[in-house]
Amino acid sequence: MLYQHSPDSTLRQLVKKPEQINIDTVITAYQLGDPGIINLLTRAVRSLSAVLNNVPC
Repeated sequence: MLYQHSPDSTLRQLVKKPEQINIDTVITAYQLGDPGIINLLTRAVRSLSAVLNNVPC
């Protein structure tokens, strides 16, 4: 979705088609400071931590 709706995304510089995006591409975009990827990963980690926080021990 970022690839298609964010013309300034680093993803567009790393791959020619969205189908080529993999975890290595995402990590590279993160390391290069892509704001969309940083935001997406931050939200994903927060969501995951909230779920794990609610798992009974």
